[in-house]
Amino acid sequence: MNKTLLTKLSKAMKRRPLMAFLIIIVLLIMYVLEKEESLRDLFKIPAGSTISNNIRIVDGDTIVLDGIKIRLKGIDAPESKQECISYSGAKKRTKIPCGEMATTELKAIIGKNKINCSNEGKDMYSRQLSYCYVGDLNINEEMVRRGYAVAAIKYDKSFKLDEKIAKSTKEGL
Repeated sequence: MNKTLLTKLSKAMKRRPLMAFLIIIVLLIMYVLEKEESLRDLFKIPAGSTISNNIRIVDGDTIVLDGIKIRLKGIDAPESKQECISYSGAKKRTKIPCGEMATTELKAIIGKNKINCSNEGKDMYSRQLSYCYVGDLNINEEMVRRGYAVAAIKYDKSFKLDEKIAKSTKEGL
């Protein structure tokens, strides 16, 4: 602030302390709002996105972030209690807890970090569809790349190549 403005504020505070206090509060609010916008630009956070570390993992492709149920867009992972059949050898079939494994992998990717989720609309169950990030890491892409989710190419072709990479390297499930 310049010296003239400070002098005027000082005089106003002596004459009308309540008015001066309100002006200072308004200026502080304007400053904070201005900084919030520049922080969004600095970190390339889209407007309408949610940033939080108040997270509950539901399964490998669904989280609850600050009370908002979010479906990771473009991927499909097993439900938390789902079992899958693993074929090893000619006729040997083994049940594996693939839903639990996918859920555990999503927890490992997120850890205790804050995540940033975009808002891409709603699915047929009214869940928010989102691309979510830990820093620069796209969580949706990472789940597919590690082999714990498949690309949901019917709705989004973004992670088709990541699925091919996971299959070729025999990652995850």
